Amino acid sequence: MRRDQLPSGFSGMPCVSCTTISAPLTDADFADYFRGGLWTPSACNHSVSLWRAVRAAVGSDHALMPGAVAISVAKLSFGELTLKRKETVNLDLHHIGVPEGARILGVFLTPHGGNEEDGWLAPAISAQSFTTAPIPHQFWLHGFAAQGGSDSTNVNVLCSWVDPVSDPELLPLWSAVEAYTAGSYQDVIVPASVAVESKLGSVLHAHFRQFAGREKVERFLQDAATFSYQLSPLLPAVMSGTGAPELPEEVAGMLSWLRNIRNKVAHSHAAVSREQAADAVCASLFGFRYLASYGPLVAPSQT
Repeated sequence: MRRDQLPSGFSGMPCVSCTTISAPLTDADFADYFRGGLWTPSACNHSVSLWRAVRAAVGSDHALMPGAVAISVAKLSFGELTLKRKETVNLDLHHIGVPEGARILGVFLTPHGGNEEDGWLAPAISAQSFTTAPIPHQFWLHGFAAQGGSDSTNVNVLCSWVDPVSDPELLPLWSAVEAYTAGSYQDVIVPASVAVESKLGSVLHAHFRQFAGREKVERFLQDAATFSYQLSPLLPAVMSGTGAPELPEEVAGMLSWLRNIRNKVAHSHAAVSREQAADAVCASLFGFRYLASYGPLVAPSQT
């Protein structure tokens, strides 16, 4: 299988206005947002709120440029293979740069070329069963004559995938994004909330350990200051005086909403729409980014 000219492991953020793909988001992009700045895509000069841009990208239904790629949780790899009549072809995603251990979110096969007289071959999976288990790194295809009598057809291959996660704190957020990409919207809510709850708990634990023992701090955060009180008033109070910006109101509001819908899903199995799942992913992403960036400031003696 031939690898396309585009780099393997591609990701990038689309512009809200022109949809041109810009460079992946950086820590500096989020820092600018948290301090009230606008995001300006590298592909054009149309400045916009980073929250708005990310929410639009995550909510996009473009199968070939999923929101997971736009926010750099997932990456894209490209390649091309040739189907031949009466021959079986091995599609090995390692050959287009998908690393061992990566979780594959989707594989898209697009026949191209040929003409009405020659027809073309459609890729058909041979001796392969797909279930809810992870998509394998390789499988076998054979060319099915969709029309005409073509003997061969070129097929573009696009694969979206997620790198193995080495930071355990990122696992819930990554799980939420994978569930969203798979269309399992109810399964997005709990890990999206857990990603922020866990990170916030770690930040507050480090702060209060400066003034009390581990056991007392853990009891306080588990029994007295639950997630709701940790979000407000504890987090703003702890962050004041550190030089960190306040958590933007739209993020704080969505985190409070995420806490509420998380309880509904966990306790009464409430249904979740695609729009709600996209909101949850964005709230979790921005909340986690804020805590990762400014959390260490609350306990400088322990960093």
